[in-house]
Amino acid sequence: MAALRNCRIKAGEEESALALQSPWRREHLFASQQALETVDFFGQQLAELDA
Repeated sequence: MAALRNCRIKAGEEESALALQSPWRREHLFASQQALETVDFFGQQLAELDA
């Protein structure tokens, strides 16, 4: 995951990897997953619109 970070993130790969190892609360993981699925869905819709 750290290797896939956005180029605008100033932290290095090692620091990003450490940040990803912190204890996550279930509701935060759920909300993050829902947000990612929404972004992916809209990206797909935009790609179809542009095709």
